[in-house]
Amino acid sequence: MTFTTTHLGISTLLLYYASPKKLRQEYKEKPYLFFLLTLGSIAPDVDLIIRGSIINLVDRYNISIDAELLDFITGHRTWSHSIFFPLILILSAPLFARIKPSKLNFGRNIQIFGIMWLTHLLYDLTYGPLGLFWPLDTRYYDVIMGVKFGLESKYFLPITVSGFFIRIDPIEQGIGAGSFFVNWTNEQRFSYFGGTTTDFPIQNFLVHVTLFVWYLLIVILPLLIQLKLDIETYIANFDNTSGKQSKLAWLNSILLQMLKFLVKITDSSKSLFNSIKLKMLIYKKNWVTPIVLLLLLITSFYAGPGGGKKWKTQTPYSDQLYILSDAVKFVGVRTFSTSNGGTIDVKMSISKSNLEFEVFAFIADNDLVNMVTDYVNEQINSVNDDNITLVDLMNRYQVFINEQIPDKSLIKQINENNSGTWVFESSSDFTILLGLYRWNTSNYFIRSISSEAIWTIDRNTEYVTGIILSGILFVGMLVSIFKRDKR
Repeated sequence: MTFTTTHLGISTLLLYYASPKKLRQEYKEKPYLFFLLTLGSIAPDVDLIIRGSIINLVDRYNISIDAELLDFITGHRTWSHSIFFPLILILSAPLFARIKPSKLNFGRNIQIFGIMWLTHLLYDLTYGPLGLFWPLDTRYYDVIMGVKFGLESKYFLPITVSGFFIRIDPIEQGIGAGSFFVNWTNEQRFSYFGGTTTDFPIQNFLVHVTLFVWYLLIVILPLLIQLKLDIETYIANFDNTSGKQSKLAWLNSILLQMLKFLVKITDSSKSLFNSIKLKMLIYKKNWVTPIVLLLLLITSFYAGPGGGKKWKTQTPYSDQLYILSDAVKFVGVRTFSTSNGGTIDVKMSISKSNLEFEVFAFIADNDLVNMVTDYVNEQINSVNDDNITLVDLMNRYQVFINEQIPDKSLIKQINENNSGTWVFESSSDFTILLGLYRWNTSNYFIRSISSEAIWTIDRNTEYVTGIILSGILFVGMLVSIFKRDKR
């Protein structure tokens, strides 16, 4: 649901404000059309509905079908997320332009719908992978885009933008489908999330809600208002012909009551919106300066004395270790850095599991980290070159790690009764080597090791500055309120 609201909100923003003024006016005059065009931003996820329907039919009627074929047909982010589908739709728009009545402008609207479809794919690339070139290429593509920052100071800025980067990783379909959890079995989900629940940061939720509220105001509310006008027209026509009885009079009566109910809902929504809009205008007219000063005051107090005399920040990390099909990752590396005078407290944990295995995490020097990672990569390449089997690789790896771990007490046995937790503290930079160790080689699974790092730095200067600035802003706010009341 949250990703759906984001697709609707972001794509509608792009559609509305990127359109020429004449087209935006048409959206206002034809809310039905605007609503239908915005649905293009969530159209690719129709494969979820098709997937659920097919799986339910197979389960209900015990239809015999090859498992690989079923995965191929019902795979999420395949055909509907292929770039070919919206591009073909856009290219075929001139054919739709011949459909009458021409005043609906089918050709242009089909093109807009296809463009909205493309925006869905672009957004989904931030949370890959996608079958971008399905069916010509059945691999999933995980695309990572970002900004490169230079750490040198220029133009009075602590860091500078030095460029952009893009990484495209093709993944075999069976593995790519598994890396998007909607395709996973319950056992795989429990193995990855460590239980039946998972946390969702509230700030992410607020972003989705904000975008969706905007969508409701710009698309759904005008749609309801237009629907109300159409219903009122229908009711008026119904009243004018009420003397004419027919066999379906009772059906018309029921429909009439339902439509009247919809009118009440629409009136309530419109009244609420107008009330909020009126209040916003009042505040904008009379309270701009005091409200801005209050926001600055709250911000200054929070960033200054509210943060205490020591600055602390907490950052979560997650490192995936997996043995899933031929996607193999036995070890992970996590490096933490701090400034002079600061300290780092790191708590690492891995949850209980119904798959019994062991895992380790300890502070290691760069030589050991490089040796372990190079060895693992070398062995994985041997598997990819068919020089050794995957089971042989696992056995060799476990013997190698057993020789390299300096302290066996660092190893945690993970099963349904135990979890693994490590606590590290340092006033200088350090690197943690973590990895899987000793498991049943017949099991393929994914595990996530969570890290929670807390940095602590003295901030006496910020503390005092925040108090002074908060006092100045408080006085300024009182003066602005007093002058407003005096007028």
